[in-house]
Amino acid sequence: MKVSTLLCVSSILHSFVDGNELACITNVTGGTDYFPDKVKPVESKFWSVTYWNTYKIVANTKVGETYLLYQCGTQPPASQLNGSHAAVLSVPLPEVNVLYTTMIPFLEILGERERIAAYLGNMAYVASPCVNKLYDEGKIKEVLNPYNATSIKNIPLNITSFVGTADNTAFETQIRVSDDDEDTNLGTYEWIKFYSLFFNKEQTANEVFSATKARYTCAEENAGLLSCGDEKKPVVLWASYSAYCGGWDVAICPNYYCEFAAACNAKLLSSKTQGSIYSALCFRNYMTTEEFVAFGKDADVWIYTSPGFDTTLANFTGDLANFTSVLNKQVFDTQGSGSDAWFEERLAEPGTLSYEDSWNG
Repeated sequence: MKVSTLLCVSSILHSFVDGNELACITNVTGGTDYFPDKVKPVESKFWSVTYWNTYKIVANTKVGETYLLYQCGTQPPASQLNGSHAAVLSVPLPEVNVLYTTMIPFLEILGERERIAAYLGNMAYVASPCVNKLYDEGKIKEVLNPYNATSIKNIPLNITSFVGTADNTAFETQIRVSDDDEDTNLGTYEWIKFYSLFFNKEQTANEVFSATKARYTCAEENAGLLSCGDEKKPVVLWASYSAYCGGWDVAICPNYYCEFAAACNAKLLSSKTQGSIYSALCFRNYMTTEEFVAFGKDADVWIYTSPGFDTTLANFTGDLANFTSVLNKQVFDTQGSGSDAWFEERLAEPGTLSYEDSWNG
């Protein structure tokens, strides 16, 4: 009886590997769980994962696609090779392409920066100094037109590419990421777990998400304590001017900045209609200057959310001179780390907000 029990315990102990494998395995042991480190969504709504011993099925529920990921060195189960999955991949992936700069920080946090084979866009918009260094060294390629196979040179079309919800590039295997469809900051950030599934870095993803969530929650609580007893909530204008779209872009809720404002006990000005100008280039409405002045002139604080604030504000000085935020020098921008860093890093740093005073008038 004792021998039998010991054998049973021994069998259980040896049915797990010591952490997820970060390379191909050469000897496959039947009954072994090769993914002892697992993730699951807690804050996110649009992805899920189911584990088996040698493979996992990842789903983007926003687009209704699944991806069969099997441990490198094993064979994908024949029962799953029925054409129902958008991709069948051996993990960890040796290299990937990324379509958006917002994807880069997630891979960097996971320690997988050097897996990036190509950026599917203009490298001039990439803020990461380390990724730019790899590009300068020829280790990361630039693909200016990822939608045209004939324009892609020196990069195999079978490299797995992370793309957005609705994108269709010329690359054969595409993993759709719908993080920007989430309606909470932590829900968006939790897509780091989704990325981790393709590199067997679940343990890292769990650790960094847990730490980030703790910091984010702490910041919310501190903001609430600091604003406790305030008789009036500060009114915040979140807006900028788009010369390309032909009007003023203002906040619309729900969105990540609405959550930040609520956490800081502030009132964020938002508009369901946006304005009376429809931009055929940008596919939505924008405010005229007259509408914008009426909308935002009494806000206590103005956060300018695009590059080129100095030129724009100078061009509209006559219209903006009597803004409460301008008179009180409470106008800020998001360009403290450069024109593109905010857009690249924001999704991966939900607990960090940094603005630079931008009004010089």
